[in-house]
Amino acid sequence: MNPVRLAAPWYIHPAEDEAAWQLMLNGETPQLAVLNIASGYREQDPYYAPILERQWPGTLLGYVNAAYGQRPASEIFAEATRWLEQPAISGIMLDCVPSQIHQGHWELGVIEQLRSIGAGTVVANPGTLPDPVLIEHADLTCVAEQDWQDFQGWQPPAWLRDHAAERLWMLVHNVPAGEQQRALQLCAARGAGYAWVTSGQLPNPWSTLPETW
Repeated sequence: MNPVRLAAPWYIHPAEDEAAWQLMLNGETPQLAVLNIASGYREQDPYYAPILERQWPGTLLGYVNAAYGQRPASEIFAEATRWLEQPAISGIMLDCVPSQIHQGHWELGVIEQLRSIGAGTVVANPGTLPDPVLIEHADLTCVAEQDWQDFQGWQPPAWLRDHAAERLWMLVHNVPAGEQQRALQLCAARGAGYAWVTSGQLPNPWSTLPETW
């Protein structure tokens, strides 16, 4: 069993956790991180200007909310374009993606269209097990986003093993510091090639770095 690579929802504002961002500036970055300025892209935030202008050793993605199919594709592309204009950003993470192939404005063609406007990496986060076809289309798909207590009892379906580990991402929150390494190992055992675990709790568990990182 190979160890998982770290892929972080980096929803940490530079003004709120300078130490976390200093880790990034020192090159101690996750292999993949998703930047989320204010539930998406916002030009007016001066803290992010120098961050978005530099190159990073890891892969940085811009956060775009698909609103479970309620958001028109034109709005998704417009926001994605603003992200991709930034030197630091090489791809897009679509949050709140429907787990079904079609729902509202959502269709799988959105992923290909994002690639056509310059997204080198497209990540989908339905926050739950999606239709397997989504995993085949996105470069990386979050197939579990759960509380640690729930995650320990969760059993992924057998079909998930049909997909390569590097296409599967798992997110686990409310994990005590002493159990974070075990949580990462459990993600790997369940087929994930990427994972992120933290002691952070809802409503925004991803604003807290893992103590063991």
